[in-house]
Amino acid sequence: MLQLNQTQQNIIYDYSYVYKLVYGQEPTTDYVGNQWYKVNGEMVHHRMLLDQIEHLRDLARRKQQRHCNKSAIRRLIDKLKLL
Repeated sequence: MLQLNQTQQNIIYDYSYVYKLVYGQEPTTDYVGNQWYKVNGEMVHHRMLLDQIEHLRDLARRKQQRHCNKSAIRRLIDKLKLL
């Protein structure tokens, strides 16, 4: 087992956190060495994993915005039903 430094731990934590926000399940993520990670059985380079984290954060933001918009629309519909 490789000893992870703080940066590698943070990358794994960040990826797992946003992955779970978007997909609702935990990914399997391990650091294998020399800036390579094994994510859900697939080898991924450090740079690609950072790009994927940004992409997942964007998806999570969009998902949150859609949820907020739906609740605003839902409130409007509820008000109109009362008329």
